[in-house]
Amino acid sequence: MEKKKMRKKLTMALISILALNLFLFLVSAHEPEGWDIPDEYLQEIKEITEQMKNEHPKMWMELSRRVYFCHQISTKIDIIMEDFCNNLIAFILLDPPLQNATVIGLLNYFILLLQPLYGIAILLTGMYMLFVVGSPRGRARAKSTLIKLIIGIGLITLTLPIIQAILQIIHSISSLLFSFVPDLDTNIFRIGITFFTNYFLTITFFEPMVGVPFLFISIMLPIAVLVVLAVRYLMIILFTVFFPFTVLLYSFYPTKKIGGVIIKQTFLWALVPIVESLVLISTWITYSTISMSPVPEMGAFIIVVSLLLLIFAPLVTIALMNWIGPGIATLLFIQPVRRVISYFGRTGVKGTNREEGYVELKSEVEK
Repeated sequence: MEKKKMRKKLTMALISILALNLFLFLVSAHEPEGWDIPDEYLQEIKEITEQMKNEHPKMWMELSRRVYFCHQISTKIDIIMEDFCNNLIAFILLDPPLQNATVIGLLNYFILLLQPLYGIAILLTGMYMLFVVGSPRGRARAKSTLIKLIIGIGLITLTLPIIQAILQIIHSISSLLFSFVPDLDTNIFRIGITFFTNYFLTITFFEPMVGVPFLFISIMLPIAVLVVLAVRYLMIILFTVFFPFTVLLYSFYPTKKIGGVIIKQTFLWALVPIVESLVLISTWITYSTISMSPVPEMGAFIIVVSLLLLIFAPLVTIALMNWIGPGIATLLFIQPVRRVISYFGRTGVKGTNREEGYVELKSEVEK
């Protein structure tokens, strides 16, 4: 019985020491100015820890190891969040260096490679229109393809100015959105991460492996946001280099869908900064509104949801692109299509079924 009582007292003393050490650790790690703790409490804590150190050295070593481990992890998370909060807006507005010598070299190489192909395609399309007898719809498609090829050979030469103009417009819109909220403070994201970090620190004292999921969330949420921005950075460079092939694919009817998908992806990754700026502004406004809420977990919940939206910003952009994508995909070629319709509206289609051919052409172009 005495052994059981001693074991119970020892367990309670250990739990008390762990709780007190955790309390002091959280205060020192997350409160810059600290809290005013009475001296008698500090003295009592010191006496208990000294007694534990002398009577149970192995237990004291394990306790010290866990305290040190949690302190190191908390310090690293604070460093990550400080860099994340200080540079998040700058990373969102950052555009890839398309004037880099390597990017320009690859782009010029592909343009020189495609120019002869454009010439051959224009020649073959013209010969088909002149010598091959086909249906009115086939001749209409051939004329539309010929116009697209002629315009496309000019577009691939202007690839760099076109992409830079698009990125500059998106950068200006994002900067304008941020200017509407000059007091936006990205340090609010520390609240959501601290929520999970505190759970990790509390659980780790008693069972280190159980706290790993909270540690994973605390580290991966901000890192995943930065990974999305890095992927966007690389995808813009990739789609810029292959933009001449995209224009070529979009010029032919059999490969038009493939070219349209690539154009859609190009605009998707280019529009990510606008979506993320809207997420940041919405988060700040929402958090400012409920910051005085008696439920502190509500603010942490909003911050975590905001981080998830920043991570899945490309998916949000896809939803927006489903609305405006078809118009953007045909924006570069809308004038040639109008010219084709206007041309056949004035001259018609040679043959016995002139009116029928024009109706077929117009319905095909509208598709």
